[in-house]
Amino acid sequence: MAWHFHALLDAACERPDEPLSRLPILTEGEHMQVVHAWNRVEASTSTRQRAPACTIWSPRGP
Repeated sequence: MAWHFHALLDAACERPDEPLSRLPILTEGEHMQVVHAWNRVEASTSTRQRAPACTIWSPRGP
């Protein structure tokens, strides 16, 4: 977590007029991993493998 704070401080020094909410907290490598590597969809999305929405979202009993 200290690395995230360090990345935030670096960004704040580079862009002091930028709002804090717009400054990156992830390093470039972490950003690439989250956006590209973790978002890859390689699994098949056929309807036979998906559970019906009603079973996923139905309220649980007491």
